[in-house]
Amino acid sequence: MINIDFKNLTKIHFIGIGGVSMSSLAQIMHDNGYIVTGSDNSVSDTVAKLISKGITVFEGQSADNISDYDLVVYTAAIHNDNPELARARALGINCVERSVFLGSLLSDYNNRIGVCGTHGKTTTTSMLALIFLATEMKPTVLIGGTLPDIKSNFVSGSKKCIVFESCEYVDSFLHFPTDLPVVLNIEEDHLDYFKDINAIKASFSKYVSQAQKAVFNIDCKYTNDVKNDYCGTPITVSLKDSCANYYASEINAEGYPTFNVYENGNLLGNITLSVPGIHNVYNAMCAVAAARTYNIDFEIIKTAIERFGGARRRFEKINSDKPFTIIDDYAHHPSEIKATLTSAQSICKGTLYCIFQPHTYTRTAALLDDFICSLSLADQTILVDIYSARETNEIGIHSQNISDKIDGAIYAKSFEDAALHILRNAKENDVVITMGAGNVYKIADLIK
Repeated sequence: MINIDFKNLTKIHFIGIGGVSMSSLAQIMHDNGYIVTGSDNSVSDTVAKLISKGITVFEGQSADNISDYDLVVYTAAIHNDNPELARARALGINCVERSVFLGSLLSDYNNRIGVCGTHGKTTTTSMLALIFLATEMKPTVLIGGTLPDIKSNFVSGSKKCIVFESCEYVDSFLHFPTDLPVVLNIEEDHLDYFKDINAIKASFSKYVSQAQKAVFNIDCKYTNDVKNDYCGTPITVSLKDSCANYYASEINAEGYPTFNVYENGNLLGNITLSVPGIHNVYNAMCAVAAARTYNIDFEIIKTAIERFGGARRRFEKINSDKPFTIIDDYAHHPSEIKATLTSAQSICKGTLYCIFQPHTYTRTAALLDDFICSLSLADQTILVDIYSARETNEIGIHSQNISDKIDGAIYAKSFEDAALHILRNAKENDVVITMGAGNVYKIADLIK
């Protein structure tokens, strides 16, 4: 693990500052008195907010943006031929990837709670943020999406406690010193990096091994495998096994779920969620387990979780004057899609439309059959082009490989075509979901 000497830093430059995680790190450093600049390809709402806070952001990435910086931070998506990164290295400036930077930053904090797993990280981190913000701990919080309650994706709090998302992609979380890992679930994903599920489990096992305690959702087979190999004290969560440390029972998952919470066999009380879906019962129970590890009163936990109405792009209802409901969601893995569409079915009284934008060519190809199965839950699925992210299409995969295998599904050549299809067909009581980890949310804006 690389340690950065923050005491000897004055000026820091962030390449790709508009990303959710990068923007929060830049703002925290700015709040702590460092001179912070950054660059991004466009001035998004996130970038505009950083500029309003006094951070200089260059539009576009150019070697001319690099001067006498002490440190340059870049994301995993930045390649070696990036003009700013190449220029910084040529000048002998210390350059580190975002996960390395965050790992060093975490070393200065106590009570480090890292939320990891294939799905649910942003939701669970948001729940924990609201819980800990209601205590005297004054936490620092790093969320992978905007939490409406704080109108941001981070809180620059004290160093007594930090709650953060801990992502496994390219083994990023192995850079993060963590006192309490919270393992929500483990599935096959990021197969452009990991060889197979065994490599993914090995990565999670290595991550949790650094901590004396860890929270595990034991209803997930692969998470339970990691728990069984763990040498510390496991804190178990289940909706099926009453012997788990934290057990949910009397679950009514219709609409907005309600359930009883047991701690080591003792009833703590009842929680009614403001977000739909059985997957959110798991997220909430993992948040309960993590919070109770720090002896937070259950009534504080209950109030915070029940208050949580969703993070940005997590089953987010889009206000509009249309007779049908528009929802935007970040789901991009087959299991997430299944959970989101199942939740939508519970509140939909008409036709359920899903506009899906696959995310990365490798994921689409590796999980093609699972995508077909999950997306078939919608009454009609509309596919748009794959969002390439960091990849080039060397596989020859296309969104039509999915739409051709789903009865009634169509492929839309453009966002405008997808929006027009909805406007021509959706009626009162219908639900329209725009779904994916790319820029598919723009279709919701077009429909609105």
